[in-house]
Amino acid sequence: RFTYVETGDFNTELKVYNPQGCDASYYKTIKVEPVKLKIPNVFTPNGDGYNDYFIISLDGGGGSPSGGDNRRGNLDDVPEYENYEPLSRYYEASELTIFNRWGRIVYHSKDYQNDWDGDNLSDGTYFYVLKCHGLKQDATYQGTVMIIKSHRQ
Repeated sequence: RFTYVETGDFNTELKVYNPQGCDASYYKTIKVEPVKLKIPNVFTPNGDGYNDYFIISLDGGGGSPSGGDNRRGNLDDVPEYENYEPLSRYYEASELTIFNRWGRIVYHSKDYQNDWDGDNLSDGTYFYVLKCHGLKQDATYQGTVMIIKSHRQ
């Protein structure tokens, strides 16, 4: 496994040998782009299996390897947050802090795993600060997220 610390196009080569000493080479150009995260501005932790977690994913890819929806029932009862790559796949470290409208910390994680379901907080708008530490540079994301429960099952 190799980790690229720069963006750009990189030429790679794979050489393979069989037990008889024959070899073959395979070449491929790899395009490395900066990480762009998709951070939702609303989620609905009401227990219906849809959008129940604050899921941070890659922008453009959705992050879901199954390519399907996020209902638990369609994924053999696997929680929806387990269908996404963790931030640690793209960053060395991350820290997520959620604040209420008075600036009080209502959630904090030093290694966020897409598993926050609102912690029984009331409906409303909350503020987040996501700090990500990468090999080459750091990124800080700030914004708001609205929790809309309507009713929990």
